[in-house]
Amino acid sequence: MTWNSDFTSRFLRNLGKAPEAASCWTTRWDPRAWTRILTGAVRAAIPRRAYLKVAAKGFSSAEAYGRSEYLTIDVMAYDNKKSGGWSTPVAVVEMENYGLEKCKYCAWKVLSVRADHRVLICNVDTQRQYKSYGYAESRDKLREALRPVVRGTGGQPLLVLAGDWSATPAAGGWSDVFKPILVRSGV
Repeated sequence: MTWNSDFTSRFLRNLGKAPEAASCWTTRWDPRAWTRILTGAVRAAIPRRAYLKVAAKGFSSAEAYGRSEYLTIDVMAYDNKKSGGWSTPVAVVEMENYGLEKCKYCAWKVLSVRADHRVLICNVDTQRQYKSYGYAESRDKLREALRPVVRGTGGQPLLVLAGDWSATPAAGGWSDVFKPILVRSGV
């Protein structure tokens, strides 16, 4: 199993364990609550090792300088033992609830950080329910819109977990809502 597929399956499983996730997604949309739910699922999805630290927005940190979010990236995992904790990140993850232009900016943020794995979690609007927010209309259009960002930042692939606003989670599962897209610089 690759890191991307392992992360994706762990993320979906952990999202399914959050009791308030389904109602927040389908009936009582609250961006702050949703971000908290996603952040918890992401933190739990990053494969754990004894030396790995995960810093995440809104979660307490044991760091001496009291930060829970580094470089304004939502979630960052790094090797706490390597170079006294000053190694390049193992993974950087950004989550975006709004339109395509903001998703491109967030992709640029994670792609600009030297890391082993880069992930963007965002949404598409296949039913055009939220036109004013400027979402991509499909996962294919999202991939095409992000491809120049990947190309412009050196060509490293970007894992995108794209949620479809019109999809609803099946009993205990989110795989109908979030689908992985690997965005590469080429065709």
